[in-house]
Amino acid sequence: MNKTQGGFTLVEMSIVLVIIGLLVAGVLAGNNLIQTVRLTRIAADINEISAATNIFVDKYYYLPGDHPEGWTIWGNECGSVVDCNGNGNGAIGNGGGNGDGPFESFVFWIQLSLSGILEKPGALPCCGSFTAGEHVPESGFGKGVGYYVIATGLFGTRSPASSNAALRISGSNNAFAPAASPADAWTVDKKMDDGNSRTGRFQAANGELGGNYVSGCITGGGQGNGPYVLDNEEVVCRMLYHLQ
Repeated sequence: MNKTQGGFTLVEMSIVLVIIGLLVAGVLAGNNLIQTVRLTRIAADINEISAATNIFVDKYYYLPGDHPEGWTIWGNECGSVVDCNGNGNGAIGNGGGNGDGPFESFVFWIQLSLSGILEKPGALPCCGSFTAGEHVPESGFGKGVGYYVIATGLFGTRSPASSNAALRISGSNNAFAPAASPADAWTVDKKMDDGNSRTGRFQAANGELGGNYVSGCITGGGQGNGPYVLDNEEVVCRMLYHLQ
C-alpha cells in the first residue's frame, strides 16, 4: 500500500514565493502610483488657487480677502460686513474688515467664492481657532491639513523673503503646524518650482508645535535653512507658496 507524502516540493514553494513577491511588488507599485497622483493633484490645486487669485486681482484690483467693498458688491450673500470686507491695504493680514476685526485669511476664501472665480470652503472661525475643510479648504496632504493665506515673511532667510499673500499649508488650528514629510514637500516643490526649500515660490521649513520647532524637514536649527531631509519619513514640514 502506497503512502502519500504531504507538504510542498521545493518547486511548489518557489512558485508560491514568486507569486507572493509579485503581489507585494504590485501593492508597492500601486501605493507609489496613488502617492504620485495625490501629490500631482496637490500641485494642480495650488496652481488653480494661484490662477484664481490673479484673475480676482485683474477684475477687482484687490487681493481676494483684502477688497474693502465686499459688502457693497455682494450684499446679503456676505452674511455681514464683518464676513465680507477687507481693509484694502494690499496685503492679507489677520485684521481687516474696516476695523471690524475678521481675519482676511478667511475672507480671502469668502470673496473668491462670492466672485464665482473659485468656490472653496471658507468661513470666519470662532475664538481664533480654525478647521480645515470648514473655515479654509482642506489640502490633499491629509485630513486636517488646510490652506491658510496671509502676508508672510516668517520663514527666515529665503528668496523671496516675504509676499503680500502666501498660501500656507499647515495643520488645522495652527498655521505653523507640520503637514507633510520632507519627501512629499520636495516632490511638490519639484513639480511646481525649483526643488529648493529656500528659494522660489514654493518654500518649506521645519514645523512648529506647542511653540517648539519640529526638526527634520530641512537641515539647520529652528525653522531650518538647508536642503530637504529626504530620508526622514515623519510629517515635519510646513510649507508656503507665494501667490503675490
